[in-house]
Amino acid sequence: MKKAYVAILAEIREAIDDELGEKVSEQVDKKMFEPIPQVNTASSKGETKAMPAQSDGQTDLMFVAKQMIDTKNIDGFFEELLITEITNLIEWCGGKRDLTAYTKADVVNYVRNCLPYIPKNRTRGNTYAGKTLRQCVKMTKANPGKYVPISHRTCENRFAGMGMVFNYAKEYLGIVPINLAKGIEIPQVRKLEDKPKAFTEAEIIKMWAELKEVKRTDGKHPERYWAPILGLYHGARLNELCSLQLQDIYEHDDGTFVMDINERGSKKSVKNKSSIRIVPVHPYVLDNLGFNAFIKKRKTKGKDSDLLFPNLTYSKEQGYGRKMSRWFNLWKKEWLKEGGRHKNFHGLRYSFIQQGVSINTVPLRIPIGI
Repeated sequence: MKKAYVAILAEIREAIDDELGEKVSEQVDKKMFEPIPQVNTASSKGETKAMPAQSDGQTDLMFVAKQMIDTKNIDGFFEELLITEITNLIEWCGGKRDLTAYTKADVVNYVRNCLPYIPKNRTRGNTYAGKTLRQCVKMTKANPGKYVPISHRTCENRFAGMGMVFNYAKEYLGIVPINLAKGIEIPQVRKLEDKPKAFTEAEIIKMWAELKEVKRTDGKHPERYWAPILGLYHGARLNELCSLQLQDIYEHDDGTFVMDINERGSKKSVKNKSSIRIVPVHPYVLDNLGFNAFIKKRKTKGKDSDLLFPNLTYSKEQGYGRKMSRWFNLWKKEWLKEGGRHKNFHGLRYSFIQQGVSINTVPLRIPIGI
């Protein structure tokens, strides 16, 4: 019966939109979903305070979020991101848990006054330990240079998760007639820094000199030598390279050696469907640098399903690329000047794109013979 009422109300709202426009329907929304404050006992000054709306269980915002996570089989990093965002919303709104008690104004207030000001790495280190969300946001607003907020892209990703929860409550559970998160624009508050992402010619030359030393002294970790080279010559992402199996490197029918970047396997993943591709291994890497010999040696010791780089382990957050990412970020500090410290492994992909590496040429910025 409740679902029938909700459906009727939704149809009425759509009719209002069609006939009179969105401003009128927003006024109706405000009246329909304005929660009735519950009065607490009087304070010492004789004042009354509105208590956070309580939930009957089925309409509990966190309960709905976890139900959606289970239904849609969401796990790993995105699950943690979504739970964190719902937790933040509840805290910002004074502990309000009943989803049906939320108004459009609540969500707009959160998106405009909280979300863009949440400090980066809030849960790491001691800077924000023991501080409430409002205290952290206040610190960021007062000194964004010192307490750097999350990026606009991160805001969009977090808010997208929140929108999924509200939409799930509307479309699948029928406990609310509208998606309160729909149509809200996130303000751009963090200054965009136009820093170059690709490595410069001088940086690449220095990197090659350091890679030569890595190969000489760190034979037990072949990924530390080969992953940067493969990234620079083929534009592959870090996790794509780190999740390669021995069977993914093979000689094609026409005699060309290729890297087969795919999602075959329970722990493999690619950014999107267009990322699934077969990439010819550059002849300079294959023959001059000895990648072919490395592959043959690995295949004599392992089976087809073994990782190309056997030292790497899997994590839900970063796939097989976690160890390599950490090592690269520490290693680059040894040879990369301070002005380029913001660059990471993905910068090799930008360098590849800028150089326009051809299968028949050696990139001019890479010294031959190193």
